[in-house]
Amino acid sequence: MEEDIESSMALCTCPACPSYNVCSKGKNEVLYCKVGRSACEIDRMGCICPTCPVFAAMMLNGDYFCVNGRAEKKEE
Repeated sequence: MEEDIESSMALCTCPACPSYNVCSKGKNEVLYCKVGRSACEIDRMGCICPTCPVFAAMMLNGDYFCVNGRAEKKEE
């Protein structure tokens, strides 16, 4: 499990998201799709979740995981 998190962190694009803010950065929050919503208040300024390599690798559905919480896998 820890290896999975480490490999995902290397691909994670959360810090490049327009909605990622000073609070999120200060708490070193990433991988919202895996760990759930942010502890910070997030203003929806745009979402890049669907373009993230982790999103594709995990075959996820949805967006704004920082607000909406952990991702669900796509129905096959």
